[in-house]
Amino acid sequence: MKFFGFLVFSYILITISINATFSVASSPKLAPFPSHRSANVGSRFKILCQVEEGTRERLIFQWTKNGKEVHSTFNDNHRRIIETAKDESTLTIDHLQPSDGGNYSCSVKMSTSTSIISDHQTTLLTVKGLRAILFSCISFGQRHVAQWMRQKCLLIQKMFFHFCCCCFV
Repeated sequence: MKFFGFLVFSYILITISINATFSVASSPKLAPFPSHRSANVGSRFKILCQVEEGTRERLIFQWTKNGKEVHSTFNDNHRRIIETAKDESTLTIDHLQPSDGGNYSCSVKMSTSTSIISDHQTTLLTVKGLRAILFSCISFGQRHVAQWMRQKCLLIQKMFFHFCCCCFV
């Protein structure tokens, strides 16, 4: 009878130990982002936020740009798509505009926790490309003066005998 009691007691201890081991979930850790990314105006920007370690169950992902929450949007010439699966989330921006530049962050937490963020990663997106600069032209007799101006500041002033101006930065 003592041996049977020992077996039952041992079974209970092993069961408690196994259940305790599986019920403790480690916080999710994200794979690192590059600290800086650059892309051209009109191109596509895509970044993957993926859990590298820890629990992969019941996760909540959140994307922010410069500290403000980002959601999927669909406009005529501009789309921002957030796709989330079990242990990853992807942010895609089609037809990049200069205004899309900024600090993009992905954070993850377990849905069972309160608002405590388990991990986050951030990358700075720089959007490069052609941006038109408004310019004014002044004519003085046979010579022409072209002024390239940006926000009321004179950038370049050139004299031309044959007048044709175009400027992109």
